[in-house]
Order: sequence, then C-alpha cells, then structure tokens
Amino acid sequence: MLTIENEDSFRAALRNEVNLFVGAGFSVLAKDTNGQPLPTGSQLVSEICEEFSERELSTQQLPLVSQIVKSKDKIRFNDFLVRRFKVNDYDERYNCIAKFSIQRIFTTNIDDLIGKIFEKPKNKYLNDLVLQGATFRDETAVEFLPLHGNVTYPDPDFTFTPIEIASAFANNPTQFQYLVSCLSRSPTVFLGYSLQDASALQSLNSSFTDQAPNKARWIQLRKRDAAAEAYFQSLGFHIIIGDTDAVLEYFQQEAEQFTVEEPQTLSSSDFGSGRIPTLQQAAVRPITDFYRGHAPVWHDVLSRRIPTTVKYSRLINHIDAGRHVLLTGIPVSGKSTLLMQAAAYVDTKRVKLFEDVITAEKAQSIIRTSFGKGQVLVFIDNIGDSVDSLDMLTSAPNIQVIGADRSVNIGFGSHRFDVGRFVALDCSDLDQADFSKIFSAIPPAIRLAQMEIPEVDAQYNPSAFEFIERNVQGQKISDRYRDVLARLRQDQVEIHDLFVMICYVFSCHVPVSFDVVSRYCKAQGDYRIVYGLTERLGKLLSEVDTNDAQFIDLDDTQDHFTPRSTLISETVVQMCRNEDFRRVYLQFHANVPRLFIPRYSTFRRYGYRAAFADRVFHDWQEGEKFYLKSYTEDKSYFQKQQLAIFLGARKQYELAFKYIDEALTDSRSRNPNIRHTHARLLFDANIDKAVGDPSLRSHLRKSMEILERCHEYDKRQTNHALRFADQSLKYSSVFPGPEAESYRSKAIKWLNEEIAKMPSLRRARYLLRELDR
Repeated sequence: MLTIENEDSFRAALRNEVNLFVGAGFSVLAKDTNGQPLPTGSQLVSEICEEFSERELSTQQLPLVSQIVKSKDKIRFNDFLVRRFKVNDYDERYNCIAKFSIQRIFTTNIDDLIGKIFEKPKNKYLNDLVLQGATFRDETAVEFLPLHGNVTYPDPDFTFTPIEIASAFANNPTQFQYLVSCLSRSPTVFLGYSLQDASALQSLNSSFTDQAPNKARWIQLRKRDAAAEAYFQSLGFHIIIGDTDAVLEYFQQEAEQFTVEEPQTLSSSDFGSGRIPTLQQAAVRPITDFYRGHAPVWHDVLSRRIPTTVKYSRLINHIDAGRHVLLTGIPVSGKSTLLMQAAAYVDTKRVKLFEDVITAEKAQSIIRTSFGKGQVLVFIDNIGDSVDSLDMLTSAPNIQVIGADRSVNIGFGSHRFDVGRFVALDCSDLDQADFSKIFSAIPPAIRLAQMEIPEVDAQYNPSAFEFIERNVQGQKISDRYRDVLARLRQDQVEIHDLFVMICYVFSCHVPVSFDVVSRYCKAQGDYRIVYGLTERLGKLLSEVDTNDAQFIDLDDTQDHFTPRSTLISETVVQMCRNEDFRRVYLQFHANVPRLFIPRYSTFRRYGYRAAFADRVFHDWQEGEKFYLKSYTEDKSYFQKQQLAIFLGARKQYELAFKYIDEALTDSRSRNPNIRHTHARLLFDANIDKAVGDPSLRSHLRKSMEILERCHEYDKRQTNHALRFADQSLKYSSVFPGPEAESYRSKAIKWLNEEIAKMPSLRRARYLLRELDR
C-alpha cells in the first residue's frame, strides 16, 4: 500500500513534467547476470567484505569499506562493481516509467537499469549528459545524469560513496549548478533513498537558500518513521510511504490511465480581462508595504518575496486534481495572497484568469470564448460577490474555479450556488512549519530581533496577519490609522470625512467614483473641487486603473478611488469615532443617489447592515425612519431584514417581528437567511420573558424548529449550526431537562461537523466547549 502526500499534485507532475532522482533502493527489483537482485548499502558491504577478504570491516559503513578496498586494488574493485551492477533482468513494471512526462533522471546508482528501460520506447531516448551534453529543443530526449558513474562507461571510475552531493561536485561546480537549476524548474521525485542519505539531500537542499521557491519535491520512505518524516518535511519534501514494489505497482496503474491532453488553442488575451501580469509589467512597490499590513499586489507575488505556506501545497494539490476550491477563513488571514500565489506559480498548460468579480454575463462570455478550444483555470477573489456566476462556470466541463473570501461572505451567498461542487480550504491559521519561513522573509529593517508567536486561543495557531503584525517593529496598523484620523479630525474635518466615506464604501466591496465624491461633497461635478480634495489625501488613497482585472467593469470615463487595501478601509471604519461615522454615513446616504454608486447590487449587501445603523442612530425611531426611506427607493426585502435586526438589538421586538414577517412575505419564504433571522428574533424576544412565563416556551421551540429546517435544507449550514448551538445553551439554562439535552446533543453533532470542514472555526470551538460543560 502506497501513501503519497499531496497525491493529486504528484499525479499531475507525472503527466506534465517531472524529474526523477533515484538511489540504491530504486533498483532492488532488478537482477545481475547471475540472477541476483542488485544490492543496497548494508548488503553490498557484506559482499565486498566477503569478495575482498575484509571480514573485519563488515560492521563498518559503506563509505569507509569502499575507500579501504578501493585503495588496495582499484581495478579489481571496479570490475567487481561492474559485474555486480550490470542488469540482466528486471521487473517489467519498471517500463511504465517511460510512459510519463519525465524530463530528467538523476541517479546516485551506478547500474544500467535506466538505460535498459529506455531502450524500448519509440518516441523517447535517454541522453547521457556526461557523454553527450545537453540536447537543444528535443522533446524526445530524457536527460540522464549518473552522478557517481555508470557500469556502461569504458574504463569506469566510480564515485561509489553516498557522501554529500555538494562534495561530489566540488571539482565540477558547473554540473552542480545545472542540477540545482533543473530541480528548480520541475517537480522532482526522489526514490530509493533512506535517512542515511540525508546529508547528501540536505546539502542539495541548502543550495536553494537564496533561490526563488523551487518546485515540489517528493521523497520515498520504505515505512512509517515519524523522525524521518519530520526531518524530510523540514527540508521541504512531501512524503511517499511504501517500498519499491508498491511504487512500481502505482506507476503501472497510473500508466494504464495516462492520457495526453488536447492541445490548447486559447490564450488569456482572448478574454479581454483577467490576464496575470509578468514581473516586468507589474507596478513596483517596496515589499515592506506588504509586511506593514497592505494588501498584496502582483509585484509582491511575482518577485517571490512572500513565502508560500503549507496550505499552498494543499491548494495546488486540489488544483491538480481538477477540483473547484473555496479558500475561506477569518479576515486578513492570507486568502488573497494564497490565491495570487497559486495563480502565478501553478504549473499548468491551461489558460489562467484572475478576476475580482465575475458577473453572470461575464461568466457566459468566458464559457462562449473557451468552448471547444481548451481548458481555463479561473481565480476569483472576493468570490462571495460573484455567486450568481458560479454554477454556470462550474457546470462548464473545461473550466475550473478557485475562489477566496471570508467565511461569512461565502456563507451569506451560499444558497445561490452549489457549494457541494467545491472543496473548502480554511486559511485562518498558520501551520507550525510556516512561522520560521515567514519570519525570515520579513525585511530585517522592520523585523524584530527574535521571533515571537502571538498568543491566541490555545486551540489555534495565529493567522498570517496576527503573526506578521506581532513580529514587525513599529505601530500596529490600527494604531497608525487611529492617529491619522485624530490628526485629520483636528486639522481638516472635511478631508477626514471624505477619507472615512471612501473607506466605508470600499469596505462594502465597491470603489468610489468621481461622481460619488462630487455628490457627497456637493461639488456639482466641478473637477477642480473633487481633485483638490482627493489630492489632499495623497498616499492614503490609490487611484484605480480601470484596466485592473478587479475593476474592469467600471466606467472608464471617470476616475475611481480606493484606500490602499481592504484592511485599511475596515480599520478606518472601525477606528472612527461613532459621532464622526454618524456624520459621514448620514451625509453619504442623503447626498449620493443609489444610481451613482458603482456595483450597487454589491453595495446593498454590505452598506445597509444593521451593525452600521447601530453605530449611527441614537434612538430606534430615527433608524426605522432611515430604513423605511431607503426601502421606498430600493424595495429589497434585505432592507426590512436589516431594519428588523436593528430593532431587535434595541429590544423593539414587536416592530422587529412586523418587519421580518414582511420580509418573509416579500421573499415568498424562499430565502433561508430571512427565515434564520425570523427564528433568531423569535427566540431573542421571548427567552428572557420565558423565565417568568413558561407559556412562551412554545415560541422558543418554534424558533429551534425553524433553525433545524434551515440547517436541513439550506446550504449555509454553518450559520444555522452556530445559532442553534447558541440558542441551545440559553434554552437549557431556562428549561433544563430531556428536551434541552436533545437540543444540546444535536448542536454538538452539528458543531463537530462544521469543525471537521473548517478546523479553525473559532466560534464553533468556543460553543462546543460551553456545551460540553
């Protein structure tokens, strides 16, 4: 039985482009001219000692024995090795190797097994680099480099000790550089090695210290060994567990399924947007900006100055398997960075597109353009804003979708697409192996002297942002922008409010257009006023290029403005004093008609949230009036839902029910999110009163039943499970007994299911601890 870490990426490497690096254990199923299996290290020591009457050396290691015997009789020693390692017969399954897309084979063996294997294929041949040198544009050639010599060479002189590869190349640095270069260009599979060969592999690994991130590497271990696995994983290897027989069996099964992909006739230029720039095309900025908390840009990623995390390999494995993937997690956990790295680095012949938003119309265009012409890999950031396009894209057999967004945003829209077509990869927490790598990548000028791991919940590792912010010198981003707002508020209130407005709008996933600024400031379209104000904000703003993939659908007849990152926009809105945010919020909604707001359908989902209203309105009547006015202009049941949530928070439950019932009617009871809110308000309105009035218990039961049905039929099970668990705790405190215990048991079951899907779901873990008490 063979187990392979990131097996789908391994399988893709065999089909696309891979190097083999083989050691002594690889050849054990081949036989010499006397019908004896080729020996590995310990067996060879015994045979040398017997052949050369050096039995007192039988307990020594092969390097020492070889050196002593070779110094006494080099010719006889070499003759013995030629005789012992010349292959006469071998397991037929070795021939499967020639069916894969192997570009280069490196070996520390001296046998001629590889040469025998490649005598048979008609469309490939083995090119020995030692004898022939490299080929030029010859797709039929498999480059072969026997590092320690080969029994087929005339007058062979073997370097027959498993010393460090770096030492073996001490007198031939050019050859060593070639080896390192090849291993950086293609994934590599190391077969037939053991922990005893670790020094050689570690010396090879050290050559990548100052290199760009190299390709994936797998190493075969004959059996489970926790220490060996940990050691090789620390060197960047993925682990294969199984002996050579299992490896050959796997190769044979894969070869039987091997198919050659149809050639692509597409290019990214066929799609009008979404092209990933080259490093030369990407706008340049200091890498310190990223480590100071700004969103990643293509230059950060393409210059490879942000290290890949453990989750990168897991994501690539899913991509290689052809799965649609959702990268989820808490805010600022590296989802966009990981998405951009995958888009830039993944080895594929498919066309790659990177978009921030894909409308249903854009999805139809991508499908029409690519139909019958090739495969397309579509990366979508903020995928929660593209839910109407996802079923169309994932239904197309030639399109694979990789998206990223916060868990809450994906959950909010998950009833509008088939979540079951995707696998979820939670990015909230770093792995232990990521800490040192990220710390080393932080520029020394802003890095702490010693790495510190921030304290978070004991059950979690910190997120990427939490770790970086803890290990960077200077103010935290929240402190910096609190100071910025204080200075602006004191000296330039008008500019302060404009900056907060732009951050508020951008936190709702839309940019701010010239028209929005003009309307907000009552500038009557006077460009001198608008640009005079925005220029005073200077580097706090970024002017949007409408050629950027994420803003390709914007009106290019006017300028658009954004903060420097989503993190900054949300930080500014959070840090802004409530009285200041109230002033900005009311002025924006009074002055800017919805028809002037870019992507209003997206803005609506975020801009009217009850959490904003709770900060803005001092009394509930004022908030009710605001929502009802908004509803007259945009008759969306979402407005009434948010009004109900707002009123519920102010304990105006009768009115809250009135509006959530109206929203339920408007949605024709088809929206699980509205039903969820209805159940939530029904429970909150009655739980405290039920302490003195047990007759209200039926309302609480009704709420629990609604949540159970929502959990059963709605795709957004996470939200329903969390709310059901929270209500189970409160219900059992008021009405303890068998019914409460049944609720608790169901809640525990659902929470465990959610944690299995998303291990770092912190709210679920907290509720589970409370329920288990």
